[in-house]
Amino acid sequence: MENETDLKKFRVLVVEPEKPPYVAEIENDLRSLQEIVGGNIQYVGLDRDTFFYCNEEGKLLGLPGNRKLDNGDIVAGTFIICRDDGTGEEASLTDEQIEKYMRRFREPELYTVQEVEDASYVSVKSYNSSDDFLKALFNDEDEDEDEMEL
Repeated sequence: MENETDLKKFRVLVVEPEKPPYVAEIENDLRSLQEIVGGNIQYVGLDRDTFFYCNEEGKLLGLPGNRKLDNGDIVAGTFIICRDDGTGEEASLTDEQIEKYMRRFREPELYTVQEVEDASYVSVKSYNSSDDFLKALFNDEDEDEDEMEL
């Protein structure tokens, strides 16, 4: 029978700057996630059932560039790839997901501080009124827009 600490752990892929990715089993708590990324965490969707956590202030802190996303943005600092269990909670990656992202990130990428700063991704939208803004803010139709394939 599993003990209580086993239930808190989950299998993730850790991608550090200038290193190949590796599989780790980590505690499923905020402190462990923050420790790995070196600060406050930011959630970034990858696809319908995977996402990653990175340091939300990675670029502001000047963390080294790690990997480039398909939208041209560069993740600064270490990030952790996780699976969404379908309820919005973290879960262990499947073997197929590990294989997919190990292949995608196997080669370390090197970036200058200036390249990381220049690659910052910002999405700007305009609205005709505050009512339109509030409708968009609370509408789930654009949910997939925040997801990005690596």
